[in-house]
Amino acid sequence: MKRLVILATLFGAIAAPAMAMPDALLEAGVYTPATTPVVSYTAVPNADTTQAVKEFVVAWAYVNEQVAAAKRHEAEHRMTDDDRAWLRFARHRNPVKRLSYHLDRRLEFYKRSHTWNAQNKYDRPYNYTLQPKQDTALVDTPSKGYTNSYGWNVLYEEVNQVKDVVNSVQQPEDVEAVALAILNASNQVGQSVDNEELRYYLNEILWFSAKQTQKELLQEAPKPVSQR
Repeated sequence: MKRLVILATLFGAIAAPAMAMPDALLEAGVYTPATTPVVSYTAVPNADTTQAVKEFVVAWAYVNEQVAAAKRHEAEHRMTDDDRAWLRFARHRNPVKRLSYHLDRRLEFYKRSHTWNAQNKYDRPYNYTLQPKQDTALVDTPSKGYTNSYGWNVLYEEVNQVKDVVNSVQQPEDVEAVALAILNASNQVGQSVDNEELRYYLNEILWFSAKQTQKELLQEAPKPVSQR
């Protein structure tokens, strides 16, 4: 019994300070671009993320090439079954929409797994420190009164910047340029984040979304269209 009491006391002494430590990513905080890039040993984007983004853009360019050929055959009234398959594929597997979908879902994963506060329209009960739109001190700021967690705000910023890039691309044939634009968007956010855990998440959310989108595009794509 005495041993149990001693162990319980030791556990309490160790756990109490740990539990008292604030969670910087859970606490409310607005993403603010830094004037000077932070110094960190976690690169954003890192080598794996860079490779995944390049592979996604290659797959995106391939899909666009095949769909363009199918549309050309349609205009020339010489469509084949492969052409029709590619046009159906394009309607349901648009590369930009698929990447955006996975970015949003990965952001949702982090929000729920970390119980971050975010702009939850339908979640009850809220995990907010203050209820949404009730923080009068923030009403006139970009957060519009939401007391979002800092971690969510940073990842949300990266997701939106990447979406802006891919939505602005008309043709992804210049793979290097498009990939660089996406990676620069991630890097721009990373330059203002000094939390190493959050920098890892900045890499992971983009790496996962790019890898998953590329896998879906290549696995579900019809066989190549004849270029005749």
